[in-house]
Amino acid sequence: AMRRLGKKTNVVVFAGDGETFDIGADSLAEMLERNQNIIYVCLDNEAYMNTGVHKTGLTPIGALTGTTPVTGNPCLKGDVISFVRKHGAEYIAASTVAHPRDIYKKVKKATELEEPSFIHILAPCPIGWGFDSSKTIEVAKLALDTCLWINFEMVDGEITNILRVKRRPVVDYLKMQGRFQHLFRSEESKKIIERIQKLADDNAKEFGLI
Repeated sequence: AMRRLGKKTNVVVFAGDGETFDIGADSLAEMLERNQNIIYVCLDNEAYMNTGVHKTGLTPIGALTGTTPVTGNPCLKGDVISFVRKHGAEYIAASTVAHPRDIYKKVKKATELEEPSFIHILAPCPIGWGFDSSKTIEVAKLALDTCLWINFEMVDGEITNILRVKRRPVVDYLKMQGRFQHLFRSEESKKIIERIQKLADDNAKEFGLI
C-alpha cells in the first residue's frame, strides 16, 4: 500500500521464538521467498513465556519448561539462522539485550537496505529461566562468552562481522539458571552438559572463534 502511494517506509516485525520458528514459520518463509523489504526481529527467550513457559522449537537441549520431561528438553535448539538463510534473507544478524548499541547499529543497517532482513536477539527471561532479574545482562553476556550464542552479521550468506569473546565453560552459564539445575544432580545428566559444551565448541569453530 505504501508503494502504491509512492511512499518509502520501513516495515518491521517483532515476534518471539515460538511465533518465529513454530507458529509463524510459514509466514516468515513466504516473506523471505517473495523478497519483501521487511525487517524481521526475533526476540528469543527460548520458550512460550506468556503462556506458561512451554517449549518451543528454539528451546535449548536440557532446559526445563512446562512441557518437557523432568530430565529437560531432549531436543536440540532449532537452527533458525540456517532456515532464514536458505529461504533468502539477504541480511542476517544476531545480538543480545546486553548489547543495545550493537542492536541499534544492526537495525539501522537493515533500514538502509531494500531487501528482507532477519535480526535474532537473545532476550533472557528471569522467570522462565530461573534467575534474579538483576542478572539479566550478566546471563546474556555469559551466553556469548560460552559461545552458546554468537553476535554476528551475515550478508548474502557470508559472515562479515563477529564479536570475539574470551571463552568460558558452559557450566558457568548453566549454573546461573534454575532451568538447568537438574543437570547437576546426577551422573546421567552430566552427559547432557558435555553435549552442550560440544555444541558451544562447534559454534566457536563454525564462526572461527577457536
